[in-house]
Parts: sequence; C-alpha cells; structure tokens
Amino acid sequence: MSIIDCVKSSMYPGKKTLWIILILILPVIGHILYYLLGKKA
Repeated sequence: MSIIDCVKSSMYPGKKTLWIILILILPVIGHILYYLLGKKA
C-alpha cells in the first residue's frame, strides 16, 4: 500500500524512486519510515 501511495504522491520523481527502493529493500521498516518521514499530508 505504501508503494502505491508513494507513486501517487506529488514528490519529485527522484525522491519517489528512492522511497520505493527503500520500501522494497526493507519491507517492514521501509513502510513505517515512509509513513513517518516521507509522506506529506
């Protein structure tokens, strides 16, 4: 779910790519970090 949310966000493409890689490499921690640090309300 966080990957889909990341792809749909208005972040710069480079930032999106880094977050998606982080989420895929660190599945549990990556999702949590994205929702805490990467997602802007």
